[in-house]
Amino acid sequence: MTLELDGFEQMLVVLAREVSYYLHKNGASREDAEDIAQDALVKIIKTSNIIPPSDMRAWLYKVVINHFRDMYRWKKRYAEILEENFATFDEKVAEF
Repeated sequence: MTLELDGFEQMLVVLAREVSYYLHKNGASREDAEDIAQDALVKIIKTSNIIPPSDMRAWLYKVVINHFRDMYRWKKRYAEILEENFATFDEKVAEF
């Protein structure tokens, strides 16, 4: 059994590969790039009635770039929190 894709679905597959490659090329890990692309595709499917097909590519890139920035900020902040907590933990161990 072969799954046939219509034009809209084919466009989404091409766009997903394109943005995943773009993110990976610009610093995202392959896994993060694929996750972000999938999240963006879910958003595009939910809003496909609102966004004209001619604007989908630009809209998708905007969503993907914003998601990547948010994820980067979150990871940076999470690393800072861990660092602060481990520094406090090391001080408490030294006092013990």
